[in-house]
Amino acid sequence: MIKQAVIFLIILSCSRIHLAPKIEKLDHNFPIKGKLSLMDITRHQGKLGILLLTRDETCPISNRQTPYIEELKRVAKAKNIAVYEVFPTLPQDKSLMNSDVIIDKDGEIARSLKFSVTTEAVLLNKKLEIIYRGAINDKFTLAANLIRNENRYVFNALTALHQGKKQRIKRTKSIGCELNLPKRKYIMTKLTYHNNIKNIIEKKCLICHRSKNAYIPLRNYKDIKAKLPMIRYVLDNKIMPPWYADNKHRKYKYDFSLSKNERLQLLNWIDGNAPLGKKKKASILEKKEKKSYDYEIIVPKISNLPAKRTTRTFDLKVDLKNPKGFWVTEYNFKVSHPRAMHHITMYADQVHKKGFFKEKSQYLSPNIYISTGISSDRKHYIPKDHGFYVPKNAKLFFSVHIEPTGQEFKNSLVKIKLKTNLTAPKYQIITSYHYKINFKIPANSKHKISHHWKVPENLNLISVSPHMHLTGDRNVIKKQNGEIIYRDTDFYYKFTNTYYFEAPEKLLANEVLILENYFNNTKNNPWNPDPSIPKYEGTYVTDEMAMFVLHYSKKIK
Repeated sequence: MIKQAVIFLIILSCSRIHLAPKIEKLDHNFPIKGKLSLMDITRHQGKLGILLLTRDETCPISNRQTPYIEELKRVAKAKNIAVYEVFPTLPQDKSLMNSDVIIDKDGEIARSLKFSVTTEAVLLNKKLEIIYRGAINDKFTLAANLIRNENRYVFNALTALHQGKKQRIKRTKSIGCELNLPKRKYIMTKLTYHNNIKNIIEKKCLICHRSKNAYIPLRNYKDIKAKLPMIRYVLDNKIMPPWYADNKHRKYKYDFSLSKNERLQLLNWIDGNAPLGKKKKASILEKKEKKSYDYEIIVPKISNLPAKRTTRTFDLKVDLKNPKGFWVTEYNFKVSHPRAMHHITMYADQVHKKGFFKEKSQYLSPNIYISTGISSDRKHYIPKDHGFYVPKNAKLFFSVHIEPTGQEFKNSLVKIKLKTNLTAPKYQIITSYHYKINFKIPANSKHKISHHWKVPENLNLISVSPHMHLTGDRNVIKKQNGEIIYRDTDFYYKFTNTYYFEAPEKLLANEVLILENYFNNTKNNPWNPDPSIPKYEGTYVTDEMAMFVLHYSKKIK
């Protein structure tokens, strides 16, 4: 739900390949502010041009552009260029209202200028020629504050217009929420929220959007109705849900990807004005599940998460005082600021020792080891009749990875809940960890890093969790005979998933697995902070990681 926004987020798929230049000219002059027309602004007010920007306060992507829009206004004013923000409806936030705001209630301006999303920019010269159309800049991703070489499309267009030079880039792809134009012609549909749509949302979306703290909560009809333009946009562009495992090679449990029919139902329902229908049964969020957890661990309050270009890691050691040892059969993480939390790693062995990874980049652990993405306060799974073992007198170690968001958060809190059992389940989950050290990804290049893992004993592989950073492209796990066990079609580090196989993959002792991480350190990777510099192994988001965490099932005798 949002290569998005989020936690939803939002994973937005935008290419940095600029579209072919084309001169557009408006076929007519029309009023833009009261009786003031486009031509009036350029002829009679002496403006060099007009910049129009679509805005919508219900769109998170549009809201994230606010600082850049304010800067644009100052720059345009200094260059004698008029700027107008075009809202489809009257903003509830009165601070957004000023003399440069236009309420386009009937959608005439949007249709005339062929606006499609928010935020989108159109720059006109005195002849009412569109000399630039598209995105404000390329700082639109969830990792936007990490991008060093920002392409300031509109700023550059304003400078070229002011200096009387030709536009180098005349068109880019606009990214944002679908512009919800008024007087839309809705189709007839029998689909309703309660009869059809709620079931899809609960199965495929609430894994990330169930929390009221989620970047874009979709907990009920009211939440969904308010975000219809954005939902339609991410469905049309297949941005959401962020399921990257290729189902052609293996089938998976807990698969939250949308089938073709489910996607079509959602789109038709939206096009039919999202009918509510009659309520039949309670939502899974309305059912009060009384779940008791044996341990609740609270990470000490982080007083301040600064809006910096670095990742901070908080390490926590917890002595649970367990003289007998126990099994973890369920776990849950609750965070107060999901956007700021990238993932938590939890383990109960010796990996916390200084230099452990440098000495042992691949190892098999019989004890608990979980590395999980929590950016959307998501639901976590442990297969039925399975558990992680925490040895007697062992301490649990937690590593909380903080994600730079460009926004400051205060009084952040993380709660970790564990459900345990002294009696062993049928199957023990053991983990192999594969971490490549001391590698370099050359500048302006694509690169592959391989791990070769000799399986130490007969094991049943039940899940795969790859991990890379901003230049991560895709991942493959295969046998020596070339048979692919796991492959993903894409990768975005913000949405780190653990993929559980529908049927365990049987591996024999001494069998060799080849694990491959592919990286794209070129300008064609929109998440890449700076393609002109090489990337090295490290823990900061602007560094890189080449990592796999594999979980196996072993029957307990």
